Amino acid sequence: MKTQRKHLAFGRRIGMIIISLSILFTSGCFHLFSNREPVNKYRYSTEYTVEQDVMEAVVQAIEEKDTETLKSLFSEKSCSEIQDMDQKLEDFSQYVDGEIESFEKNGGGSDRLSDYGYVVHDLSANFDLYTSSGKYIVGFRFFIRNDGDRSVEGLTSILIITEELYDESLELEGPTCDLSVPDIYYFYDLEEQKQAAESASDETTENK
Repeated sequence: MKTQRKHLAFGRRIGMIIISLSILFTSGCFHLFSNREPVNKYRYSTEYTVEQDVMEAVVQAIEEKDTETLKSLFSEKSCSEIQDMDQKLEDFSQYVDGEIESFEKNGGGSDRLSDYGYVVHDLSANFDLYTSSGKYIVGFRFFIRNDGDRSVEGLTSILIITEELYDESLELEGPTCDLSVPDIYYFYDLEEQKQAAESASDETTENK
C-alpha cells in the first residue's frame, strides 16, 4: 500500500509539472528566464519572406479587422514606445476603402553589415495596395537581425497613405515620415503628415 501511495503521489507531481509547463508555453510568454533574449523567427529569413509576411498581416488587419498578427510583428522596443498602439492599429485597419484586390512591391532597400559574426540587417519596403476604390501606399521598416540590440528586431514602424495624398506630398515637396522612429502612421491630409514628420524629426534629434 505504501508503495502504491508513493506512485500515486509521484504521478500527481508529474501531472502538476506538465500542467504548469502547458500554461507557460500557451500563455504567449517567450521569456522562460529573466535574462532570455526576445525570440525572433525572422532572424535567418530572406527579405522576401519578411516583406510578404508584413503585407499579408496588413491585408488581414484590413479585411478581417484582426490586428493581432500585425501587432505581433512589431519589435519589443516599438511595442514599448508606440503610444496608444492598439488604437492606432485599429485606426490603421479602418483606413482603407473598398475590397483589397492585390499588392505589389514598388521600391525599398536594405542594409546588411557583418563584422566577425556581428550582424545588423534591416530593410525598408514600399508597396502599392490596390482596392476596388483606389490605390494606397504602404511603407515599413523592419530589422531582420541586430546583434547589438535584440529588442529592435522586428517591425519598427509602418505607414499607409492614399495615392492622391502621396502624390500631393511629392508635388509640394512635402515632408515624409521617418520610419526609423517607432510608430504607426496614417494620414488624411498634408498638415497631419507635416506634424508627424516634425515630431519624428524632433525625436530623432533627441536620441542622437
